[in-house]
Amino acid sequence: MSSYAAPEIRALRVDALRDPERVLARWHTHAELIRAGTYDSDRIGLFKLDQDGRIRQLTG
Repeated sequence: MSSYAAPEIRALRVDALRDPERVLARWHTHAELIRAGTYDSDRIGLFKLDQDGRIRQLTG
């Protein structure tokens, strides 16, 4: 059983990099906790994409 409701992704920002196979993403995750309170977290990830734009690798 999860200790939080479905998390929400807020303030998503995706930036292109000089390497066309990579993008930098930043986002804020928010979730209401089942037993009261909230969970908030700022995250960042470096995504490597294939030729079809699908994620091949995530570093975060």
